[in-house]
Amino acid sequence: MSFGRKGLNQSPAGGAQRPVDGFGAASVPVSQEPDPYAAQREAFLAEERARREDESAGIPDDFGFSDGMARPVAFASNYEPQRTDFRAQVSDWTDRKFGLPHQRKMLMAYFLLFMLAPLSMHRFYCGEFTKGMAQVGLFGGGLVFMVVLPPLGLALLAFRGFWVFFDFLMIPGMIQRLKDRSGSGPSVMV
Repeated sequence: MSFGRKGLNQSPAGGAQRPVDGFGAASVPVSQEPDPYAAQREAFLAEERARREDESAGIPDDFGFSDGMARPVAFASNYEPQRTDFRAQVSDWTDRKFGLPHQRKMLMAYFLLFMLAPLSMHRFYCGEFTKGMAQVGLFGGGLVFMVVLPPLGLALLAFRGFWVFFDFLMIPGMIQRLKDRSGSGPSVMV
């Protein structure tokens, strides 16, 4: 065999060749031995043809859908949360502002932590309304007590600062708990 010359029809050991169409294509040697995978290949192709015929006939596959794609299954549970009207309204408000729980991302929670930490928006985003209100109360109370009784105000602001610092570490868990509580199944930590 010669390399570097196009169209040269030589084969190793003098075997037969068949030409391949195309500009500058070399000839490909034809094997004299039977293909050991021919039977498996034919069986696979026959199975695929039958499966495609079933799809075109509308017969559902193993997943229950005729197009072969798996669909997410709704979380099946008889659990009904015992919420007051106020908590339901808060949940609806956060869903309107931040999206449904399964759409909330950890990256956005970190963004809210860094940009709006005094308002504790990261807590509201993660569905922790009560603790978010407690953080806002600590911040406001700390500011008020800084005027009236500075050591107490400083202590409140320091406590809140440590709490927000630990929120930096707890955001993945808060997002996971939100998704688990909402019944949106296992979450992807992105």
